[in-house]
Parts: sequence; structure tokens; C-alpha cells
Amino acid sequence: MSTPTDGRLFRVRKTIIPHWIQAIEAGHCALEWQQIHDPWTTEISIRVERSLVKLFDGNLMEITDPLIFKANVSCRLLLNFLGIGIKARPLKLVAITNPRRETDVGIEHYSDPQGTPLPRLTTDDAIALFPDHDAACLLSSWATVIAITNKRLSHLTEDSLPREQKADAEMQAAFETIPEMVQKVFLNRVAG
Repeated sequence: MSTPTDGRLFRVRKTIIPHWIQAIEAGHCALEWQQIHDPWTTEISIRVERSLVKLFDGNLMEITDPLIFKANVSCRLLLNFLGIGIKARPLKLVAITNPRRETDVGIEHYSDPQGTPLPRLTTDDAIALFPDHDAACLLSSWATVIAITNKRLSHLTEDSLPREQKADAEMQAAFETIPEMVQKVFLNRVAG
């Protein structure tokens, strides 16, 4: 396994990971807006503060869908970074055991303040972070956001994924827990 440079690791930790967490938080808000307002008929305008310049005029769906899509991609990216993926048939969350590509960066490239490398997360470790949540629901939620990214966002398909309402609830649970998971197992433990 190739080791990324210190500069690259620093940039991933300080800039890239926080950016993806922020994208999940924006997607979480967008999902809530879609649940409160009819995304097809609710009109929205976006203007630059203290300006009459309109950046966007359209329906809510045109703004919320891209935010939700990016949040799903962000969840998949961060789960992969931590060492978690899916087995496609049947859909199941699994620990990634394959070596990373030489250009990939994962949690195992980092160390804690004592110099001990951070391990990849297992599904059991991930569930243990949320003792007040239903384990089966969390595993399903995390697997669903990866599956949505792999299937629905990468190509048109009628492959079976959860029905839309169930998918919304699963995205909601993933958007609420994955940023906290990254904070607990990576950002709070990494050296420097």
C-alpha cells in the first residue's frame, strides 16, 4: 500500500472531510424541506444578499434534489473512507477488506496522538457508536445510501431499491448519523 503525502493527508483531514460532512448536513436540510413542502409546486427564488440579482427562480425540487444527491455521494465516500461498503446481493453493509488503490486515502493512513494507526471501521464498531438506535435500521440506512449512490445516481435503472418513502427515512437516518460517526472515529482521534 502506498502512503499518501503528509500534505495530502492534512488537506483531506482539514478541508475535504469537513466539506463532505457539510454536504451531508445540507442534504439533510433539503430532505426535511421536501417533507414539509411539496417540492414540485413550491416556488423558490435565490438572490444574492443586498442585491436585486436573482441567481435562481424555480421549484424547490430543483434545489433540494442536487443537495440530497450530493449528500448520498458524501455518505458513500465517508463510509468508504472509514472502511465500510456494501455487498450488492442481498444488500448488506460490510467491512471493506480489500487493499485500497494506491491513490486512495482511508482512515488507516492516519494515526492517533500516540502514533497508533487508526483502524478501518467494522459494521459492529459502527453500530456500537449509536447504542440508542436500532442496529438493523442503521445498517439498512447506511447500506441504502451507498446503494442509491451506486445505482440511482450513476445510471438509470429500475433495479430494486427501497420504495421512495422508505428511502427518505433511511437517508434521514444516514444523514443524521454518518457525520457523527466520522467525528467520533476519525476527527476526534486523529493526531495533529
